[in-house]
Amino acid sequence: MKHLIIIFVFFSLDIYADEKLFLKANNYYNLEQYDDAIILYDSLIIQGFEHHKIYLNIGNCFYQKKDWKNAIWNYEKSLKIKKSQIAKENLSIAKLNIVDKVEPIPLLFYKMWWKNIYSYFTTFNWQIFCLLSIWILIILKIINQFFYFNFSKLIQNFLLFVSLILFLISYSSLKNSFLNNEGIIFKSAVEVYSAPTDQSTDLFTLHSGTKIKVLDQINGWVNIRIANGETGWIKLDSYKKL
Repeated sequence: MKHLIIIFVFFSLDIYADEKLFLKANNYYNLEQYDDAIILYDSLIIQGFEHHKIYLNIGNCFYQKKDWKNAIWNYEKSLKIKKSQIAKENLSIAKLNIVDKVEPIPLLFYKMWWKNIYSYFTTFNWQIFCLLSIWILIILKIINQFFYFNFSKLIQNFLLFVSLILFLISYSSLKNSFLNNEGIIFKSAVEVYSAPTDQSTDLFTLHSGTKIKVLDQINGWVNIRIANGETGWIKLDSYKKL
């Protein structure tokens, strides 16, 4: 069986955070008192300190407890805030321990290429890059107009092109964020039905730790899709929303 070490990340919260609380949580982790560490990390989140590394550390605690569904949920939550290579690696390791090995539908090469681009940074990061490029272009226009310093049309057209590309990437990232209403299965086994009723046909079974995409919700049921494209209905209390 493959054994890999989960990396535990230490970091400094900003000056407004309760540093003592964070250090105490780290100390509990080192003492292998994972439940106490989780309680303290959760208290930081409740206070409003939603940092991607807090979720990463919580995921590591659950990993050590072999609670795969909670480990996966927290790694996914960390990645929603910031794309971290450590979180990606830890998530991949945790997924080795769950029952369902769902193979995603392969995307066409250009769709995969575009997805890799807009997923490289968060939506907020892409929006900042886009705004910066637009402001630089505006400043150059103002300098040209009022200070008679002639920037070539080539430079201005290049910045305009970059701004347009960054806008398209930002839009794709934002659209993906809104459409990706996702969650993790939390019950040990969940029957997936063909319709939102117990009397409908059982299609397949999902197990804890599996990621789902929510398509619709009605009367305590949710219509879901998993990575291989299969769809169906599960009960609302079967999963935890990301």
